[in-house]
Amino acid sequence: MRLPRAMKRSWLCLLSGLILCLPELLAQGGPGDTPAGYGGSPMRRAESDAWDVQNQERHRGNGDKLVLPGLVADRITQRVDLRAETTELEKGAIIEFLLIDQTCGRGYESLLWSFAKPSDVHRALEFIGMKSGEPYHPDALRFWPKGERVNITLQQDNESKPVRLESLILDNRTGKALDPTGFMFTGSYRLPKEAPTYGGAYAADTFEPKSIASIFNMRLTVLDIPTRSPQRDVYGKLVLHPEAWFEPHALVTLVLEPQHKDGGARTIDLKLTFQKGPTEPVVLSEAPSGNEVSKGEFTQALAAFGRLTEAGHDLFVQLDFADDLPLHRAQTYAHLIKAIDKDAGIRVEPPMKGQLFYEAFSPREEILDRDKRFVHPWELNLKPGKDGGELEGTLWLYRTEDNDAGDEQLTASHWPVQSSQALAKLIRSENTRRQASEEIAVPAALFVYAEPAMAYGNVTRFIADAFPKGNGTVYLFLQPIETTPAPNAKPGPK
Repeated sequence: MRLPRAMKRSWLCLLSGLILCLPELLAQGGPGDTPAGYGGSPMRRAESDAWDVQNQERHRGNGDKLVLPGLVADRITQRVDLRAETTELEKGAIIEFLLIDQTCGRGYESLLWSFAKPSDVHRALEFIGMKSGEPYHPDALRFWPKGERVNITLQQDNESKPVRLESLILDNRTGKALDPTGFMFTGSYRLPKEAPTYGGAYAADTFEPKSIASIFNMRLTVLDIPTRSPQRDVYGKLVLHPEAWFEPHALVTLVLEPQHKDGGARTIDLKLTFQKGPTEPVVLSEAPSGNEVSKGEFTQALAAFGRLTEAGHDLFVQLDFADDLPLHRAQTYAHLIKAIDKDAGIRVEPPMKGQLFYEAFSPREEILDRDKRFVHPWELNLKPGKDGGELEGTLWLYRTEDNDAGDEQLTASHWPVQSSQALAKLIRSENTRRQASEEIAVPAALFVYAEPAMAYGNVTRFIADAFPKGNGTVYLFLQPIETTPAPNAKPGPK
């Protein structure tokens, strides 16, 4: 059967989306999603249970010790001893997870099974004085895991020399073991109590891969890699080091300790405010206290960032664009931020309420080519109102259709919009109409075309209600919209 071109585009779009999401989907399956026995299973559980019994007797009544299955936490020494078993990985095998729960079937891609469950590891780290941070969550525009760092060493037995866990991993990109930078205590998220299934559950206890320590960013894990490392960027590049000690089914002790035991924090929360004005456009302050760290030109903020990173801090920076800041100035700052939002620079936080994520100012220009798109987003052309009043807009929606000759052509519908509420209503009504007529849904994406001198706050308020659930993607173009092909443009359905 031959598919129409438009349908082919839709299927290609769907497939490309699935391919991009596949690693994330595979890594976040449900309970029992791995066939029984696949990848092996722990064999030293009885010995770990005996270790538990000894610790319960040894530390009974000691309020400075927390004894849970598979671990002992010491509040005085700020140390967690955790029992684990090596998997059946071969030297050079691809690794995705460093430490998973003993009930997980992902031994074929993991380094160790833990005899302590993920939520108990979380509890133990809090017992010794640590606080969990924020897990990686790209849907919420959190592209960096956040938290204080934990050093993990591995000891085979009482006679062997402890080694850093990172030393067991070879990075094929560098030909070296991973740097011993520690892992961020992000903590796995909890399901809402009102969830129909697993309500209130600790996600890492419930969903595969039941990760305690991961070497790519994921929302489920207790301890995350401290770099921006989405799975698609690292998959296949990290392997079991050919020269590292590793024997299948060996019983080992992992020691987890805060990187800072002196009460200091490696993580610093900062707020960078971009103001309108030629003399003092930038204010860098400590969040949430508001104490100023730097004030003046952007270069002074950069100098402050440099001092703090050289002192060994991880800088998590919230951006604040002033309402009256012209869009072209906001775009300039966004481009400068993009250059330093890196592992060795700063870590940009999700946007403040009512503001855009800064990368909205850095769209790839090729996405403007409508002839090469699989699907079309909403497009909004903004212009100043009469006599400099409220903004006015025209909402456009393009389609790629086959004409009578079987060739593809662009057609377009457009609607006038006078407010944020009107914009949201139009998007909602068109989506409802498409759903009723079984047409392909419009992606939750909006391309905004605006004049460079427009005020940032005026634009963000106009589009604030476009996606009420906050799950839409916005790109900003400081140029007039090209409303071609004009002969096929028509008012949208009412």
